[in-house]
Amino acid sequence: MSKKLIIILVIVLLILLIAVGFYLFVFQKGKPRAINLSQTGGGQGEEGQSISSPGPRQEVDQEAALKNQLRRQAKYFLESYLTYSNQINYLNLEELLPMMTAKFQSEVKEKINQGRAEQKLNQPYYGITTKAAAIELDKYQENNLAEFSASLQQTETKGGETKIFYRNAKIVIKKEVGEWKVDSLEIEK
Repeated sequence: MSKKLIIILVIVLLILLIAVGFYLFVFQKGKPRAINLSQTGGGQGEEGQSISSPGPRQEVDQEAALKNQLRRQAKYFLESYLTYSNQINYLNLEELLPMMTAKFQSEVKEKINQGRAEQKLNQPYYGITTKAAAIELDKYQENNLAEFSASLQQTETKGGETKIFYRNAKIVIKKEVGEWKVDSLEIEK
């Protein structure tokens, strides 16, 4: 197979992965998750029985679960936002818009429009694939804000050559109209 065909297949696969991840994140997040009440200190939970109010352990477990969910959201967002190809026309950023606060959406829409205006046709393939190697919760304000710092590994492909480099990023997720959304992203140059 030619290099061009391999590159096209990789791009199509990447777009499909991003779309499936986005679908799972957006459409599955509102579904209830089962909680094993026997481990969290609640009542028996059998059919027809009332369940007692949550104990301290259940509240801690729910907060830990929320922090873990926010960490996964930050990881998904970072990897999708910072993965780029000159052949997908900023589709990765458009798909992430519903996950952003109104303020951040405005900034990203401007970036998309500017990038599309400057994009030249028939350019050789250029792409960056990003993996979040480590994500740490730096700050958490209950039901309001979560700040994470991340170590990133990026693989750049340009003109058939591949380079790997490392960067750090900070991402802020805020609760806006009852939903956790990305409010800002700072990437170390």
